[in-house]
Amino acid sequence: MTEQQMDARPGSGAGASREVSFYPVYQLLSPLLGDPSLIPGTPVWAALDDTDPVKWQAILWAAMWWAVAEDARQEAIAEAGEEISAAEDWALASRRFLRRREIDAMRRAS
Repeated sequence: MTEQQMDARPGSGAGASREVSFYPVYQLLSPLLGDPSLIPGTPVWAALDDTDPVKWQAILWAAMWWAVAEDARQEAIAEAGEEISAAEDWALASRRFLRRREIDAMRRAS
């Protein structure tokens, strides 16, 4: 796929959202997954032929695990941001900080 074709896809290019939701990944992969039997990168997995469907099934499971972890990570970051925002009157904190800098500058100047 060329770079121009990739940029023409919905949601690609600069400013595109990088938010990850695991559920669409699950919907796509669930009919193909079956039970997880191997972890990609392990010696048993590496020993399989590259055309072995079990090897590729493990890759799909890894994609699913990544999507779940990324979804959870993004949610945790959003929640932490909301907690930080609510924890303080940040406009007041900024004014206090700037006033403190002014006072320190006046002290240094005298």
